[in-house]
Amino acid sequence: MTLERQQAPLVPRQLRSLQQLLTRAREANGQTLAICFNLHCPTNITVQAMLAQGNGLISLFWKHLYSQFLHSTISVYPDLRFAWCREDDPETGQVTYRVLALLHARAFREAIPVAAEHQDLPQTQSLAGCIVRAWGEALQLPHPPPPQIVSFPIDPSTGQAFEMHLDARDATAWDHLYTFTSALCRNDAKAGHGLRVFQTSMR
Repeated sequence: MTLERQQAPLVPRQLRSLQQLLTRAREANGQTLAICFNLHCPTNITVQAMLAQGNGLISLFWKHLYSQFLHSTISVYPDLRFAWCREDDPETGQVTYRVLALLHARAFREAIPVAAEHQDLPQTQSLAGCIVRAWGEALQLPHPPPPQIVSFPIDPSTGQAFEMHLDARDATAWDHLYTFTSALCRNDAKAGHGLRVFQTSMR
């Protein structure tokens, strides 16, 4: 697979983990949905104290997301797999988790609503709605949480939030996904102090 030069410098060990994750997802399901999103961390004292100790917040996020799945109208088991990286802005102290999620393509009727009003997103039954609610619960925010706590990167080819529906037989599409998401493996702007800055799910 070829990497775009503008995404370098990249960490080889993390790239291997990412490719292994994509291989597992491709072999597990004939049809896979891939979406990317950013989890933004408030700069209040409580959240910053948790971030200084490690990555407990994103662990809570996955716990709450699974709970959201249990209470949502889904067609099939989501079979969730993921990769994330943590980025710290040294000037503002802002921490952002950049995430790739891979699910069974038929799990949700709608991934990221196009027509829904932005403020209504946390109240939708879409995958994006589940993500915003789960992150809000991890941050202990009142319901419904403000949708701005999560952002969804725009695909320049469509002008819409990035999502891909991948067929296991379509090697070109999986190569494109690998190239697009390899930015998770960049070694700049990531947290120091011995904290984990990149992880993939074991599945």
